[in-house]
Amino acid sequence: MKLLKVALSLDLFSTMMFALAQIFLSPLLAAHTAIPEALLFRSGLTMLFFSGMLVYILSMPVHYAKLVNGLIMGNMGWALGCVLTYVFLRGNLTPVGQAFIAMHFIGVCFFSFLEYKGLQASLQHKPN
Repeated sequence: MKLLKVALSLDLFSTMMFALAQIFLSPLLAAHTAIPEALLFRSGLTMLFFSGMLVYILSMPVHYAKLVNGLIMGNMGWALGCVLTYVFLRGNLTPVGQAFIAMHFIGVCFFSFLEYKGLQASLQHKPN
């Protein structure tokens, strides 16, 4: 259970930081990354909603497997979105933009892995 709680907490912190940056600094980020400002802002709002889900899951005394699996699938969907964003914008992205998208991709894959491992560990220690 401890690994799952740590993974969810790290995911929350990272998601919240990126969400706030993309919401409040979208013009600056757009200028340096060549990612459209509207995309940065709207994806920041999406991450803010996702952060709320993480807070809800973390506040529960028991982390239900279905909720955590849904969270993992959401992270994998975000990773796919990163790949598609890169494919569609690759000719226009600055090196900073490429790194920004890669950071999102690597981050959500890493958190998905940690959350999956944490969920598996917590299910093995679940009392009957």
